[in-house]
Amino acid sequence: MILSLIFGVFVTVLSGVLSFLPKVTTIPWGVDSVLVQGVGYFHFIGRVFPPIEIMLTGFFIVMGFKFTLKLIAMIPIVRGLLHK
Repeated sequence: MILSLIFGVFVTVLSGVLSFLPKVTTIPWGVDSVLVQGVGYFHFIGRVFPPIEIMLTGFFIVMGFKFTLKLIAMIPIVRGLLHK
């Protein structure tokens, strides 16, 4: 509950700071449609063969975690703490 409140405050402050930027709904250079189509294919195959769906979900969780760590490591103070 407390983490949810802290995260909510963080998101509210961040959206307030970035409110002057335009909304982005697609990834540039046509990559958006390719990614959507690829994930759609994986989900279709996952309905035919369920273990692939489990592996895809695990892959997205691991890649999301790694991406989050990369984003957090871009903060100079945190980078020093992570790489000691």
